[in-house]
This record gives sequence, structure tokens and C-alpha cells, in this order.
Amino acid sequence: MSVEDKKRLGRRFFKGYTKLVESKYWYNHYVALIFGASPASNLGSLIAIDWKGDELISVTRFLGNNDNVKLYLGRNPETNMHELWLGLIGLDGDGSEFIIQSRESIDLDSKTVETLPSYLKVISIS
Repeated sequence: MSVEDKKRLGRRFFKGYTKLVESKYWYNHYVALIFGASPASNLGSLIAIDWKGDELISVTRFLGNNDNVKLYLGRNPETNMHELWLGLIGLDGDGSEFIIQSRESIDLDSKTVETLPSYLKVISIS
């Protein structure tokens, strides 16, 4: 399944950390709406993301105030790629994505991991 196929479906996310997208360039865009709840029984947060592929990112929370839904950004020293990750860090978690635009490398089969890579730092969500 291609990114174009996933634009309407998006991806599902669960407890842990998942790489959303990676980019080598500053001029690419990843624009998406992310919904996350962690723990899944709590009210969730709806977040809009506009990422240009490096440290330039705009994040807005539309609704909800779930502090266990976090975004992380950093450069992977092994690949020299900028990476954007989602964290659902409560007892459990449930989330989904609606991709609006992407010229980035999206790993559609990205696995959720329990430990966040050390090169990532948390992004403030306003």
C-alpha cells in the first residue's frame, strides 16, 4: 500500500514510541492530523502538525489536553536523517493519523518501540 492509499486511512498507533516520518532535507513537508489518547480510556488530544523536514515545525493542539501524547524531533546520527516521532506514554494508548501532505519518507510498517532513541527531544505542543 502506498502513501497515497494511506492518506485517507492513515496509520494506527498504540502505547510506545513510533517514528512518523524522516527527511534529509529542510524543504519537504509532512502535514497531518494526529489523534492520541494515553491511557486509551482518557480523553485524547487532536494535534495538527506541519513539519518542513528539519527543525522547522509547527504543532497546534485543537482539542484535548492529554499530557501522555507527545511529539519528538531529532537527527539520527547513524543515518543523518531528521526524524519525527509520536509517543503514547501512558499505561496504554491508542492513536490514529490522517496524512494531508507528505513528500517525506514514511515507513508505513514502522514498528512501535518501548524506548525512545536518545537523539530525540520533546516538542512543545501549544
